[in-house]
Amino acid sequence: MSTTLQNLWQRSANTHFESGVPLVRLANDLVRKHRNNLSQMPQFNLQGNSPTGDVRVLSAEGFSYSFLNAPDDADLVGPKQAHLADGLKDLSPTVLIMVRNPVAWIRSCHAQSINQGGHQNAAEFIDEQRNIILENLNLKRMIKMWRIRGVRVVVLPMELYIEDSQEFWSAYESLLEVSMPSDREEPRGIGRNRSHPEKLPIAAEINRIQGMLQAMVHTSDASDKKTVTDALELVRCWGSRRALENASSEDIEALSARIHVPDRTSFLEFSLDSSMLRQLQANFVEPLDAFESMRTQITAYRESVEPR
Repeated sequence: MSTTLQNLWQRSANTHFESGVPLVRLANDLVRKHRNNLSQMPQFNLQGNSPTGDVRVLSAEGFSYSFLNAPDDADLVGPKQAHLADGLKDLSPTVLIMVRNPVAWIRSCHAQSINQGGHQNAAEFIDEQRNIILENLNLKRMIKMWRIRGVRVVVLPMELYIEDSQEFWSAYESLLEVSMPSDREEPRGIGRNRSHPEKLPIAAEINRIQGMLQAMVHTSDASDKKTVTDALELVRCWGSRRALENASSEDIEALSARIHVPDRTSFLEFSLDSSMLRQLQANFVEPLDAFESMRTQITAYRESVEPR
């Protein structure tokens, strides 16, 4: 949903959009560099372009979403979010947080893991990146850290946009007190950022092979191994994603005949244990109870994390 909104904001004549990706990259570098002394992180200086629209938006998924495929960095998610909130709190009186059903979010996160070079099935992904998932879904902490800095928090569910876009835009205007984007036509092609679950098993297997090649080159004594491993890293993280996005069924079938492709159903299956469900209830669902904008979705969210 963030990708869709960012495309709409960028195209709309009544909106001045700036990507927050450079700030996210800086914050990622800073929190990793200072992980043993987080209080010493220097604050960034913001320099924006001159506004050209009635509405000003600074947006990036990485303001709230961090360190996928890097489970050792799970404990840095909160400090990074706090550091960004300190730097951004004076830019706007309002922050918009888009949410979705937490189980659907986990499923999408697994797909994104593969799109970024991962190769684990869903169950393995949750087992290894459990803390990353829980830290990124700690809405209770995130909402509190904005509010204590004097920023008003608005929450909108992605499902509202899918089920009733007119009601979504009405809530958008009334809660944010700004005009909706003048261009609301959905982006096409790669701008839509779809997961393509049917292609994830073959993408994962390609990524696994690329990772094996990368490791083999890394342990070799070749003089150009850094150049080659860097190239393989780029291919592993982007190659299968870009190649398979618009691949035909014939292309998929030809690839599948040449490599072992895991069974799709078992590859995508996962379950959440009772401890994880309790944490999602307390830190993701319960904080949303206070938002009137969640009234049509909160029951489904709550039911999705109830112990079976």
